[in-house]
Amino acid sequence: MFSLHLCLPLTHFPPSPPHSHPPPPSPPHFHTPSIPTSLSPSSSIPTSLSPSSIPTSLSPSSSIPTSHSPSIPTSFSPSSSIPTSLSPSSSIPTSLSPSLHPHLTLTLLPPSPPHSHTPSIPTSLSTSTSIPTSLSPFSSIPTSLSHSPSIPTSHSPSIPTSLSPSTSFSPHPSLTLPIPVSLHTPSPNPTPPPHPISQPNTPSTPHLPKPPPHPISQPNTPSTPHLPTPSPNPTPPPHLISQHHLPTQHHPLHTPSPNTPFSPTSPSLSPSFHFIQVLDRDGEDRDFFLTVIAKDGAVPASESLQEACNFKVDVLDVNDNAPIFDQKSYIQNLATDHNLELPVLRVTATDPDTNQNAEVVYSIDGPLQNTEYFTIDNHTGYIKLAKPLDPGMADTKIFSFDAVATDMGSPPLHGSAVVQINVIQSGSHPPELMSIFPPSPLIKEDVPENTEVMVVCVDSKVPGKPDLYFNLFLGNTVDTNSYGTFAKRDLPKSDSRCAMNQRGVVIFVDSRTLDYETVTSYKLLLQAVNSNQARLNVELNINIEDVNDNSPWMEPNDGTTITENSSPNILIGTIKARDRDISEQFRTLVFSFDNASPDIESKFELSSNGELRTRVSLDREEMDTYGYFIPIKVTDGMEGHENTGPFWVTVLDLNDVPPTFDKTGGVYVDQVPEDRLPGWKTGINLKVIDPDIVNHFDFQIVEGNEKNKFRIDSTTGEVRVNSILDYDAPTNDRNFTLLVRLSDGMNEMVQTHITIIVTNVNDLQPVFDKKNYTFTVTENVDCNMVFGEVVATDPDLPPEVDQNIRYYLSQPELTNFTIGEKTGELSIVNCLDREAATRGTMTIYPGAVDAGGAGHDADPTSVVLYILDKNDNHPFIQSPDNSYHKFMENAPPATVTPLTIQLDDKDTPEHGCPCTLSFENFTPQDIINKFEVSKVEGEGKSQYKLKPKVMLDREAQKFYELPFRTRDRQGVEGTRYLTIEVGDVNDSPMTDGASAIQVYNYQGQFPTMVIGSVYVTDEDDDDVKDKYFTLLPTDGQDQVDTYFTVDYNSGKITMEKGTPEGTYTLKVKVDDRFRNETATGTVEVLVVDLDEEAVMQSGSFRVAGYSAHEVLQKGDGSSSLYDRLKVEIGAIHNINPMNVDIFNLKDAEGGVDIRYNCHGSPYYTAPRLDGLMLQSRSELMDALNIDITLVTLNDCLYESSSPCGTGSCQQFLRPNLTSPLVVAGDTTTMVGVDITPEYNCVCGALEPPPSACYPGFCLNGGECVQENNTLKCLCGDNPEEYGPRCELKSARFNKGYAWYQAPKVCVNSSLYLSFNTKEQDGILLYSGPTVERPWSDYPKDFLYVVLRKWTLEVYLELGTGTVRMFLKLEQNTQRTYDFIMTWNDQGVTVEVAQCLDSIDPITPPECRQSVPLMGAMNTSHLLNLAGPLQLGGIVTMANLDKLAMSYKWTIVPPNVVPFYGCIQELRHNDFLYDLNSTDYDKNTYKPCGAPIPAQVVMGKQSIVIIVVSLLCLILLVLLILCLAHRKQKAVSYNDLDGIVKETIGGSDLEGFGEKDMTQYDLKLLRVGPDGYLFSGE
Repeated sequence: MFSLHLCLPLTHFPPSPPHSHPPPPSPPHFHTPSIPTSLSPSSSIPTSLSPSSIPTSLSPSSSIPTSHSPSIPTSFSPSSSIPTSLSPSSSIPTSLSPSLHPHLTLTLLPPSPPHSHTPSIPTSLSTSTSIPTSLSPFSSIPTSLSHSPSIPTSHSPSIPTSLSPSTSFSPHPSLTLPIPVSLHTPSPNPTPPPHPISQPNTPSTPHLPKPPPHPISQPNTPSTPHLPTPSPNPTPPPHLISQHHLPTQHHPLHTPSPNTPFSPTSPSLSPSFHFIQVLDRDGEDRDFFLTVIAKDGAVPASESLQEACNFKVDVLDVNDNAPIFDQKSYIQNLATDHNLELPVLRVTATDPDTNQNAEVVYSIDGPLQNTEYFTIDNHTGYIKLAKPLDPGMADTKIFSFDAVATDMGSPPLHGSAVVQINVIQSGSHPPELMSIFPPSPLIKEDVPENTEVMVVCVDSKVPGKPDLYFNLFLGNTVDTNSYGTFAKRDLPKSDSRCAMNQRGVVIFVDSRTLDYETVTSYKLLLQAVNSNQARLNVELNINIEDVNDNSPWMEPNDGTTITENSSPNILIGTIKARDRDISEQFRTLVFSFDNASPDIESKFELSSNGELRTRVSLDREEMDTYGYFIPIKVTDGMEGHENTGPFWVTVLDLNDVPPTFDKTGGVYVDQVPEDRLPGWKTGINLKVIDPDIVNHFDFQIVEGNEKNKFRIDSTTGEVRVNSILDYDAPTNDRNFTLLVRLSDGMNEMVQTHITIIVTNVNDLQPVFDKKNYTFTVTENVDCNMVFGEVVATDPDLPPEVDQNIRYYLSQPELTNFTIGEKTGELSIVNCLDREAATRGTMTIYPGAVDAGGAGHDADPTSVVLYILDKNDNHPFIQSPDNSYHKFMENAPPATVTPLTIQLDDKDTPEHGCPCTLSFENFTPQDIINKFEVSKVEGEGKSQYKLKPKVMLDREAQKFYELPFRTRDRQGVEGTRYLTIEVGDVNDSPMTDGASAIQVYNYQGQFPTMVIGSVYVTDEDDDDVKDKYFTLLPTDGQDQVDTYFTVDYNSGKITMEKGTPEGTYTLKVKVDDRFRNETATGTVEVLVVDLDEEAVMQSGSFRVAGYSAHEVLQKGDGSSSLYDRLKVEIGAIHNINPMNVDIFNLKDAEGGVDIRYNCHGSPYYTAPRLDGLMLQSRSELMDALNIDITLVTLNDCLYESSSPCGTGSCQQFLRPNLTSPLVVAGDTTTMVGVDITPEYNCVCGALEPPPSACYPGFCLNGGECVQENNTLKCLCGDNPEEYGPRCELKSARFNKGYAWYQAPKVCVNSSLYLSFNTKEQDGILLYSGPTVERPWSDYPKDFLYVVLRKWTLEVYLELGTGTVRMFLKLEQNTQRTYDFIMTWNDQGVTVEVAQCLDSIDPITPPECRQSVPLMGAMNTSHLLNLAGPLQLGGIVTMANLDKLAMSYKWTIVPPNVVPFYGCIQELRHNDFLYDLNSTDYDKNTYKPCGAPIPAQVVMGKQSIVIIVVSLLCLILLVLLILCLAHRKQKAVSYNDLDGIVKETIGGSDLEGFGEKDMTQYDLKLLRVGPDGYLFSGE
């Protein structure tokens, strides 16, 4: 059970200040005065008060204050109680309702700390006040006013009352109230009670007239008090009222402290409290001190008013503990002649509960033959004999039964203990108590330890055996010695305090746990046992005397309030303190100031009983703060018993000072761009100076606001755009001068002028003066000249000023034209060719941008250019097609049909045919001897006939190139060629031949397919139709017949699907039925399986001037370019040519595209292949006499030809699984993977996340598991070092480098780099060109991030100008820096979080820098990186100075030393780099925690030792060789040789998988100038 001790709060509010004129309507914070209360000395307090009733009588001499006096609204039931067994969600039936205000918030404050109590409202009790029995002063209920209190004329924070000297306090107050706490909003016009309330012993009750029109008389005025009538629409402050009025509106509830087991319910205006944990009164949950705050909803919140109520919750006991005996069992010896009047033994039980729940009644229970001999005293527990014992029971009979203790609770609970009584012979008596001195000792609670309390003497009653065993029991409660407060000490036999034949013990204080305020007396149980095991239980009573051992402590308080300008000598509060000492003489408390300042002492007066009054009228505006901190001291009169605490007096404000505008601190003139939409701020800041807090500003625009273009917030004075502005004609919104008036609701209004200047904004696009332009030029004459101009104007600007227009052309148009950026003049680049244009015209679309190129884009205009013809072309051969014809060999000339040659001219007809044709003067004589040409007669035909003069032989010559001179009608002439092929006839012998076919089978999924043809030596080309092909069986290769077939008629070789990789040799018999000849064709087929990694991690380049067929074609006596490329690529990577797979040859514009991979284990990455190919390009071209025009076949890298234009772009290689790529030479055929590059104009994942695990989903050996339809990777022992797919996030760089794939081309990009460094300088990353410009359109973009002298420098080139950015860093080698870089079409931003201070949680502005993109026109925002991303350093490449010159970078990046530190994470957009994915690195250790290889430091002496040792070793070897030669015996050191070759020749010394093939590499023994032995480059 628990009870609630409730204080009744007092409400106080500021009055309306005096005015010379009628005040305006009261704002929400002005309230109607409530009814002040005064009780006569004999008044009693009713148990229930309605909100409108007057719960007290007024003494005849009481004066009524003129301001709001606090009311005392209360309602409580004196007898409500709740059991402690309630569940934590149970509600506590108590009601607290703030009245008379509709917007309230209830707050439950945390409970008071131990030995401190919630502050209560100062009250006073007269000596004759009648208080209900369940009420005590501790409940803080203002039960009465003193007989003739002094009532202040201003707002008093509490009822100005005092405690009379004779008021008594109960140390344990016991007001019991129902607990659900509710807030209530009553009717705004409460109806007064129909009859006055009669008070006891009062003959009559004063009437309640309406308030007088003049101020109410002050104290000591003999007039009869009047009670003011509420105003028609009062809005009084919150206070607590009866629960009888249920709430009509709900409001939020504050969250309780975690230290209290109570919690408010859901937000409501009628909240209830409920448990949030189970209470246990028997533990520490005896009582709780809580504070509830009710706050109204005034706006602003700083003006809200509140009231607090303090109450105490006493937890009442329920019977939840059974009695417990002090012993589990009792054993006693009993003589057969035991006196029936004497007790046999005593049993004792205690109950932790309280009151009747702790009262214990004893009984015995057991078999009748045992219990009939004994009785037990129900209250004391003494067991006696009920009838004499039979002497024959001695030493044979044992009585056993249960002693039962039952408490008086409902329902009662029981406890039991076993009692065993052993019957012994007559004469064996239990010990006998002889004396206790003193019998009832009284000791002070502060006695020291080991203080003797009493002496107990006992006779053993065993002749000749006086010794006894004493035991002092520890009970179950504090007053039964559960804490071991007392202990016993055996009395020496020589001690005269007990007789010689007696034994005694001394009871003494064993621990300093005596506390009179907790336990006032102790009951101890002492047991004495003699040699016959007979027992005596003795109850010892010890009383405790109180001493003044507790200092007083001040109750926590929330202070009090007083309204400024109040009259002096007002009681504003009563300080409260408590003293735990119970004795009244130790609880007389005296209050005083504790070293208060002179200012405090001059303004406040503190009486010894704690009453605090004002000496003067207080003015809030003269203070920096809103109140006074008053130090209070309290003492109980004993030296050292002092305590101090603060008391805060808040001075409430009155609106008594008019406001003024602050012209220096505010903004009264500002510019507003015309494009500001309605609702946007103008920037006007009206700063107001008003020392008052209580004011209600009302701003209004009273003049100058034409067409209501602006509006002002009436409360804040913030000026915003109200309707659309337009600077341009015809609206002409330009300048506004507005008059603003301010009222604070009480004082004289003030006004000021503000000026808003509307500025012009570029909100209109420029316009060309013509939609179409036409110009005429002459081809090959009008070259590099201006041929016209376009003009655009900006409607935002007057025509007479500079229009600030920038003109431009698209990138393709700039091939033939230029435009003046500022003038719009159009020029021709070089010369135009009419024949290259469509119908002799060209159309371009110039663009124009205003605001110097940073504004709006005009709708493009069209410029049509007519190109006049110039006779600059000589006639061409129109037919035959492609200037090609075939004549069959071995045909007599007379049987051959002549070829008709038709001429034409690309120029206009006046410059064209009729045309003539003849052999060139340089035509070889052999051609003239074999061919003749003649003109076909006819007007304007321009036709000629060609036929052979002799029989042609294909085996002698297959093709003839015939040069002709052609001439038009104006004599323009030139050379044209006609190709004549000699058709084949089977006329040459056939012999054996050999060929090779290499098949690259992608993922082993190629279908059954033709992979090539059988080759035999035969000069005829078109004689396959005359041959038959038969596959011969091959010894030891039976699987050839299984996986391969040869077509009998065509000789085509078919490979079956699923053919395993390996080498297969096919023998094919070839029969020529036309010539009746037989030969054998040997075909070696090499099948290589390629997995996905082999294709995706492939390098690519383009060779000019070759076709795919020509790459495979062997020259005279030399190998094919295909084979030589393998050798050279293998040399670049120091691998065997057999580990180079060229699996794709595809004809492209101007050459052939080649795609390849390199492998050891695993495949080399594409960044390595392409990067090293570009660096070795010149050497490779020289070695093979070829021209490599492109490295890295990816159109995304070339912005001008990107398939995505200016958008994001990424390439994906799509292998064709059903149709392989077959390229054949004479004796070599390659069956490769046909790859189609696909381009996606997005920046992110190209495919949705997989739904099932597959090999390779988790990187670095991670295990893939599926959880909740989501794939998850388990990444080893240190999962924090890995990303979601087991990407290794960190790597340590010891002045080395590592290569990774470059970031993708994205419209919006972000780069995140986390690192820590050991040095102030170092290269963090570089990606971009590594060689001087290899071809004209090679991307110039680069990204370079370095650290120089603790400054992070970023260099970025996007194609239109180099951007440089700087960020200073904290000089700290122990911290981690998080670098973030973003770029898009708006500009570039770099940031390092907390760059200068790793502790400060706020990143200062200097840690962030943003710059616009470079280039006034055609700015690029795409980063096209053709080189690999290099972390930590830059591998050998061209100097940055040379690169800057070659690519025309506008800023030369600095050369910086490699990085020494840790890269902890690298991300580009949402792509997390796996730092373990590199295969080209040096001095890089992964992860950051990987061990560093030991470095051997060697000085000069060490070097000398090594050199001498080497010389000795060489001499030893020479000596061995001499001996071996002498004995004529060969000595072999195969084992040693193998070790040397493996150790020196085959070591992976480069750190990135390269093998040094040198047999003896003396670099192993190199020593640097600093004495460090190099372990690798």
